[in-house]
Amino acid sequence: MFKYSSNLRNIIFISVFLALACPAAVSAQAVSIHKFAGTVTVDGRNADGAIVTAFIDGSNVASSKTIRGRYTLSVVQPSRRSFAGKIISFVVVGEVAGNSFKHKNENTVRWKEGGSDTLNFLVKAAPQLTPKPGVKPIVTPQPPLRVKPTISPTPKPRVVPKGTIKLGPKPTSRPTHTPPPKPRGNTEQERICFDVKKYFGAPREGGTIIRTVDRIPVSSGDAISLTGTTYYDGNSRVLRVFNDDELWGYLIALRWKGTPPLLKDNPARACVFSNATQKHLPDSTPGSSPKSPNKPEI
Repeated sequence: MFKYSSNLRNIIFISVFLALACPAAVSAQAVSIHKFAGTVTVDGRNADGAIVTAFIDGSNVASSKTIRGRYTLSVVQPSRRSFAGKIISFVVVGEVAGNSFKHKNENTVRWKEGGSDTLNFLVKAAPQLTPKPGVKPIVTPQPPLRVKPTISPTPKPRVVPKGTIKLGPKPTSRPTHTPPPKPRGNTEQERICFDVKKYFGAPREGGTIIRTVDRIPVSSGDAISLTGTTYYDGNSRVLRVFNDDELWGYLIALRWKGTPPLLKDNPARACVFSNATQKHLPDSTPGSSPKSPNKPEI
């Protein structure tokens, strides 16, 4: 009888301990987040494939791509930082009807734990001048630029005694015409660039992994452009996106060739293209995508 009551007392003690420990474990895993949702329209048209990026203190903290003009975005507070009361700014880039656009939100939005806001972006594209039908535009020809040459006086010959060498006048430089600078052409498609912090090879020769502090707004299948990496420069498709050790990782299909040298004049950077440029980039052949980068960093 004494042994039975002792076992029962142990069971009750363990049950009470688990009941008290479970809420603490659940609260320790709580995530501080502020959610945003809304639409992106350009001149009243839905902007499909536009990239909405959130910034706090100049750092990229979250990004999302619109689908049929709608987006959802969550700004998560890291465990070692505090976003409470900080201003969140938004930048929207994309393309509608062949015209690229970039819009910066002028409203003031402050981060709040558990907050949920609706934020719609109304973008006005630059007006395009189209001639009326049946009316030909008048083009006024510009006369060619004429440069008047500088006429220098002819020097008088000098009389020199015999037995000496006569030196002629110094040649005068002819006037040169410097053509006006040519206007620059269309700029490249809008893109956002991030500094590359680390590299290492994927397990079983499954490609190359690059790491950045802020997240690049891409998903699996999207393309990024690498510069300043020597071995991996060019356009590559992203096979996998992951996050650990407070760094973002991106697996690309290029074979691992080792850690590239550091270039002071051309630092390593990874850039993301707009939606229109993504469609015209060549596909990469994906290799085996690891579930987690367990190979030691180089």
